[in-house]
Amino acid sequence: MSQRTDPVALRWLIGGEMARFRERSGLSLLDVAQKTNIGKTKLGHMEVGRYNQDPADVQAVLTACETPPLEIERLCSIATKPTGRSWWYRWRSVVPEWLGLYLGLEGLASRLFVYELTSIHGLVQTRRYAEAITAHAALVDADDVDRLVALRLARAERLIVSPRLEYHLVLDESALQRSLGDSLLMVEQLDHLLDVSRRPNVRLQVMPFDRALHAGASMGNYAILDFDVLSGVAYSELYDDALFIRDPGKLKSYRMAAQHSIDTALSPAQSRTLLEKRRKELA
Repeated sequence: MSQRTDPVALRWLIGGEMARFRERSGLSLLDVAQKTNIGKTKLGHMEVGRYNQDPADVQAVLTACETPPLEIERLCSIATKPTGRSWWYRWRSVVPEWLGLYLGLEGLASRLFVYELTSIHGLVQTRRYAEAITAHAALVDADDVDRLVALRLARAERLIVSPRLEYHLVLDESALQRSLGDSLLMVEQLDHLLDVSRRPNVRLQVMPFDRALHAGASMGNYAILDFDVLSGVAYSELYDDALFIRDPGKLKSYRMAAQHSIDTALSPAQSRTLLEKRRKELA
């Protein structure tokens, strides 16, 4: 299922599912340790992704938790001892831990939904736009701007290299009105959005100002990442941290908010018309 190598993110996803099945069974870590002869500390590390999950250990744990056989088979099929470095390793000195986890998840994802209120999302930024928005970021040192821009552009390659990420962006119109530099910068960015929106793996919708307040508007910026084999994750970025939501009930709420946004926003064709109109205003 891997799209880009990231052993840490993969362990985190597997561990989260192991924890969910254990909690659903009503067993504590100590209960599972007694049933499997696997140490409690090791089990705890497996659940948070700090310890490689050997398929035999995963099978023993899930069997003890009376997990359905198909679910055991699913997790054991991807529980290996992943080696190598994360795909974003070269930028590790400028990436905080929470962002590193997201980058790993984004690299592993097969589908990504994003709702963006304030700016053009990172996967569809031009170099000049990325430079401008990164330079304005309060927590970014001036010496790190070039490296972070290179990282952002490397992320965007998931849209064009095989296997391509299925990407659905709902972008608020305010992001199109907010200029980070001269009009040429925004014209280039709008041209890029128009080009990207025509790719078969991309669905871009604009939320115009004249739409009524919809149920998903109160969620702020967020993303939903889905994977071929593992359960999905919702992501919401904070000022200097992030929330990763994988509780099934809470994740369902994010999916409902996403659907409200999709239903309320302009269609992809209508969105391209609005982008073209905004481009003419700036040209």
